[in-house]
Amino acid sequence: MCELTTKKSLPQRIALSRDEKFLLLFTFLKKNPKKK
Repeated sequence: MCELTTKKSLPQRIALSRDEKFLLLFTFLKKNPKKK
């Protein structure tokens, strides 16, 4: 059962990690504004 749940949540986990990357980047830029 555990294997089934992990396999089922795998795509969701990938999508979450991708969203988390954008969120982290956004918050990082917001906290530390850089002037080009």
